[in-house]
Amino acid sequence: MTNISYLVYLSVFSAALVIAYIMETFGVKYRDAFTYVQERRFCINPNAGFVHQLQEYEAIYLAKLTIQMMSPRQLELSLSETTGSLKRTHEEEEEESSVQAAAQNG
Repeated sequence: MTNISYLVYLSVFSAALVIAYIMETFGVKYRDAFTYVQERRFCINPNAGFVHQLQEYEAIYLAKLTIQMMSPRQLELSLSETTGSLKRTHEEEEEESSVQAAAQNG
């Protein structure tokens, strides 16, 4: 890697790192953090891989913030609603198995 290409890589990486820091510290979305950094340093241009990772990270940290902002009672209710809706009742399982058996018997 030449010195120039190394410097270009570092500038791309450092821009992505600053954007991630702003997202985490100030709780803003990728697009807002990118705009903030670009307004101060016009020449930033993170590569597609970094952008994709930052956008994936956005969903993760927004979920984390949502959970942190919930009261313990809200969190308990949210979790019970989710797990309750994912479980099937015994009757639903029996009905599904009888439908499958009828389909196999033709």
